Amino acid sequence: MRHLDSIRKKALREGVHCETTFHRGGQAYRSIVNEALERKADMIVIGRRGRKGLAKLLIGEVAAKVIGHAPCKVLVVPKASQIRCKNILVATNGSEQSGAAVSAAIEIAKCCSSSIVAVSVMSSDHELEKARSNVDKVVELTREEGLGLKP
Repeated sequence: MRHLDSIRKKALREGVHCETTFHRGGQAYRSIVNEALERKADMIVIGRRGRKGLAKLLIGEVAAKVIGHAPCKVLVVPKASQIRCKNILVATNGSEQSGAAVSAAIEIAKCCSSSIVAVSVMSSDHELEKARSNVDKVVELTREEGLGLKP
């Protein structure tokens, strides 16, 4: 509980309203997802444990399950990282899923007065035009929102 109190105090020092809640027992991811549902959360921010070797490529069981069951966007933050939103990179392949990522990147960029870098990676030369088209769509969307786009 002290940990939650320290988070609340830190948020208040930064001028951010913060409520805390504590759940005991059960599966952690279910408690997180249920809390997000009850509070109609727009985003869940969850940490990722720092690991070494191949394990560092994994996000962890709780984070993975939260991502799979969340009713909203999930931001996974690696240990010891800081969120600086001056430049946001968004990856797009033109799919519906990457469209959701582009929309989220634009929302974050608007909130943080950021610029966006759009990247599209294709596996062969004949897909190059599709990659260009994907990036062009992001350029158009960011301009419509009045945001900067880095070349």
